[in-house]
Amino acid sequence: MTDNQTQNEWQQCRPGELSRVASTLRARHNRRQAFAAFGKAAVAVSLIMIAVVGVQYLQRQPGGDMHFGGISCTDVRGQAGEYMAGNLAPDISERIAAHLTQCPMCREFVEEMKRQEMGTGSAGSPSPSTVADSIGFAPPDRGAGSGLTRVWRNGRLIAVATN
Repeated sequence: MTDNQTQNEWQQCRPGELSRVASTLRARHNRRQAFAAFGKAAVAVSLIMIAVVGVQYLQRQPGGDMHFGGISCTDVRGQAGEYMAGNLAPDISERIAAHLTQCPMCREFVEEMKRQEMGTGSAGSPSPSTVADSIGFAPPDRGAGSGLTRVWRNGRLIAVATN
């Protein structure tokens, strides 16, 4: 092979040709990195969403009760009067306080009980059935003659059949 043949196979680049090729390759590389970063972010967000939904699912007790602070919503609502009066053991009071920081429904229930208590002007507890009615925890009214009466027993709202 001679020098003359080598020169014929290679052609000289036009001015700016290498710069254009380098610029195109840089842009392609940057796009690929951006898509890779976006894909990683999308996967991370998806995993976080799955974790949040999973934690919420695991916190539910059978029957749809939420379980925060080591105590269920049903137990918090049932002991709300004693909690407000300070009649509970310290460990149960701490669990209820932790539950109330995380559960908006129970927090609203206790706040409504406090408002009812302040509204009555007495040192006694407010009517739990009134509190339950005001925020939707009571069973629906069956109407006149249904034979059901709302009764609060042991800190729980129940319906008792009457004649």
